[in-house]
Amino acid sequence: MIPNLNTFLMVYQTRSFNKAAEILFISQSTVSTQIKKLENKLGQPLFVRHKREQVRPTSEGDRLYPQALEIVTKWNDIKNAFTNQLGAKVQIVASHSAAHLIIPDIMPLIDNDQSNISIAVSNSNDILRAILDEKAQIGFVEKPLSHENIVQLPIFNDELVLAGDSSSKTLFIRELGSGVRFYSDRYLQESHPDQHLLEISDNSLILDLVKRGLGQSVLSKNLIDQDTPYQILGPQFKREINLIYSKSETSYQVKKFISAINHLFKKNDS
Repeated sequence: MIPNLNTFLMVYQTRSFNKAAEILFISQSTVSTQIKKLENKLGQPLFVRHKREQVRPTSEGDRLYPQALEIVTKWNDIKNAFTNQLGAKVQIVASHSAAHLIIPDIMPLIDNDQSNISIAVSNSNDILRAILDEKAQIGFVEKPLSHENIVQLPIFNDELVLAGDSSSKTLFIRELGSGVRFYSDRYLQESHPDQHLLEISDNSLILDLVKRGLGQSVLSKNLIDQDTPYQILGPQFKREINLIYSKSETSYQVKKFISAINHLFKKNDS
């Protein structure tokens, strides 16, 4: 019932089944099914559907909204109370480069924290989805992201360079959705190199291949070996590594941990 009420609240706030589906990362048909289940349970229509996607709440929908909001809020409070009692589970998801750049620095915080912390590596788009789906609480991403339900904190300045043997005819690129791929595409659009493109979804493997002189790749200057040749690409390849989390995050432990990470990197910059 709670997922159905969550969906009802989002449709009510956006006045759109389509927008609610996008924000909740579910299909529009799932939104329609969940609203229909609520309407069948209550025996009343909750929305009037219009042809242009927009919907209008009925008087019954207006009456349900404050009660649904109260129920969902109380349920979240109950979940948080039990989580806080047992020790908060904090799932951290970092993009490939960010994992190598950020995780070593925050290990002392992890060692001193009493929460149940786990770490996973993924690409930036999947990290955003995990935060929105509440499958992760903290994300570290390498490319600009924008979403109305996400808080984004810049914590680390990084520079991307073209690393590897300049005579090589192979350019290693990451998969679509990754933070580095965003900048690799920018390099390809600006430079039009006459190189064979090889997509590899593992940053560590790309670093190893570049180190062995088997190709080039757009990589973080902070990650390449000191003996690896590289070319500066310009100011448009300077970027910020960002910490992201949900605006609806209510866990005290998670917010305390985010604050500690933010303070650590501000201190390192000073």
